[in-house]
Amino acid sequence: MMEMPANLKDLLAKNKEAMECFLHLPEDIQNNIILRAKAIKKKHEMDNLINSLTCNHRQQANC
Repeated sequence: MMEMPANLKDLLAKNKEAMECFLHLPEDIQNNIILRAKAIKKKHEMDNLINSLTCNHRQQANC
């Protein structure tokens, strides 16, 4: 896995559900999320990224 930017680390540390989902994802998808987080400049964009993780997590029965 790539080095996680501070903004993503902080948000995942504060959101257990998003962290659990992130850890269950394949490494290539984790890396895509990390790259996306590195490009994010606005808070609402990061909030949207975290919300998409938690929404997807709720839909996965095996996660």
